[in-house]
Amino acid sequence: MEASNIRTLLRERPIVADGGMGSLIYQTLGYPPALCIEQTPLTHPETVLQIHLAYIAAGAELIQVHSYGANRVKLAPYGLAEKAVAINSQAVKLAREAKEISGKDVLIAGSISPLELLGYPTETVDAEACHVITEVVQEQARTLEGRGVDLFILETYASLAELTVTIEAVRAQSNLPIIAQMAFTDDGKTLTGVMPQQAAVHLHALGVDVIGLNCGVGPLTALEVLRAFAPLVDVPLAIQPNAGFPRRVGGRTLYPLASPELFSEFAHQALALGARLIGGCCGTTPQHIAAVARTLRTSRSSQPVIAAPPPPVQVTTHPPEEREGEIVERPPRSSLLQKLQSGQFVVSVQLDPPKGTNLGRILNAAAHLKASGKVDVVDINSNPVARVMMDSLITAGQVEDKVGMPTIPHVTTREINIMGLQSLMLGAWGALKIRNVLAVTGDPPQAGDYPEAKGVYEVDAIGLVKLLSNFNRGVDWTGKSLGTPTQFTIGVAMNPTAEDLAREIERFEAKVQAGAHFVMTQPIFDLEQWESFLTVWGKPLPIPFLIGLWPLSSYELARRLHHEVPGIVIPEAVQERLRLAGSHAKEEGIRIAEELLAELGHRPEVAGTYIICPFNRYELALTILDAVVLPK
Repeated sequence: MEASNIRTLLRERPIVADGGMGSLIYQTLGYPPALCIEQTPLTHPETVLQIHLAYIAAGAELIQVHSYGANRVKLAPYGLAEKAVAINSQAVKLAREAKEISGKDVLIAGSISPLELLGYPTETVDAEACHVITEVVQEQARTLEGRGVDLFILETYASLAELTVTIEAVRAQSNLPIIAQMAFTDDGKTLTGVMPQQAAVHLHALGVDVIGLNCGVGPLTALEVLRAFAPLVDVPLAIQPNAGFPRRVGGRTLYPLASPELFSEFAHQALALGARLIGGCCGTTPQHIAAVARTLRTSRSSQPVIAAPPPPVQVTTHPPEEREGEIVERPPRSSLLQKLQSGQFVVSVQLDPPKGTNLGRILNAAAHLKASGKVDVVDINSNPVARVMMDSLITAGQVEDKVGMPTIPHVTTREINIMGLQSLMLGAWGALKIRNVLAVTGDPPQAGDYPEAKGVYEVDAIGLVKLLSNFNRGVDWTGKSLGTPTQFTIGVAMNPTAEDLAREIERFEAKVQAGAHFVMTQPIFDLEQWESFLTVWGKPLPIPFLIGLWPLSSYELARRLHHEVPGIVIPEAVQERLRLAGSHAKEEGIRIAEELLAELGHRPEVAGTYIICPFNRYELALTILDAVVLPK
């Protein structure tokens, strides 16, 4: 197809793009640990071919060559830099073969990714970096065009500066149409702080053929970025969101099962906002693309989706007998555990560490919460949704030192190996005087600021609990003496509304067996979720449960969390209350949380609660606590 005809087609009617390639390759091949995903056109050509064919059969009218990241810079760490041309050539060959086998006149787009020469995106691209980007991109573009792509798709860029250099490099090499797509986070900006409006105006001035976004966020969040693009440009718009935010399960990165119906609704709304290229990115499948294709064929079908609920667990400590000459576990002595053991209803408020170096906001929040007399402890997130923030342990140390408020820092096994974890936790105990810890596996890095980063995960949350229990007995991971035992109070997470509740319970029991002292649940939104869990559990709760509450501020937020964030289930009735509340949804969200806390606070099996306060809006928690009379 001639380039001019492609440009005309993109302007005349909406086109169905394909969906995720890498996530399907991993799923098909069973997550082999040493897999270089960029090399699979050479090592697993049949897998790549079958995925292309599946998307074409689902209705995709544009398929993307599996060339994302297949440049000599990205391939160099695998020792494959010299295979860049061969990999790109084979990738185009497979896409063209799929087109021929299908008999469909699909467009073939050559995918080009950011190089991120510093290992992360930046808006500072010096002359040397510009030279490297130009040279590497032009080699890839030359190969892709030479093997027969119809157009280029420059995708998942966080840096507008790097995308600009890439566009100029491709333009100097080829006259084929260019789709330029940036990746935005859930706060509506790219990782370098570029706003959608800024991106749209700049890319429009560069004269690209299509402006869009992909990756980064799920379908409902992506629509907000598209809404910001729409009034500012007169070129076709593209949108290819992820299925939602990924989670880590059994060493694998899994995306939520966003329903095809949700993607149908998403496609309908994207059309209304002016999108002319609609597809998917990570975690999406041919089923999602089939739903998009049906919507584009009718241009009218939209089937909103709402799902249903599920559920949480309580403490008895048995101090071991001390024998002469034997290292024994000392009962933890933190004020938190003393309150839990005494039966006091414990209240925590969840706060986020600063994104930069200024601790003022979180220290102010902690001080107000302490002064209220209604909050026993604050729990501090660790890079929530894999977004980079100040370390939770260091933040907690400052809160305890400057404010005198007990903390529960979340500690993940995502970024550090077993040796580093031990050093970190010894420092937390000895230098920072941290006494409580929430042990979590952590969201995969692909969910957040560094989608190409690799998680460490030498141990998971269960392993971290074992490590801390060893410390409490005075020995390290290998059984060597520490000299003096620690006295960590160890918390763990558990999702009472998990899709696979049997597996969640199995992991929870393993955490208890490993030495957990208390548990903090994913947030629940009505009493039925808690009762459903208790029915499934069917026996006394082994350790105290602090039940998570999240005062939702809008109907849109509720839908986004329900459909795009793994592990969060918001019942239809709760969503409907927020929808009917309209402009008063924030007040309704607070009222829902108050009602639930009032119920839970007087149930004997509930040990306490923690209240999530996005953006450290501690006033939300105090409003709720002021309205509810809790047991002493």
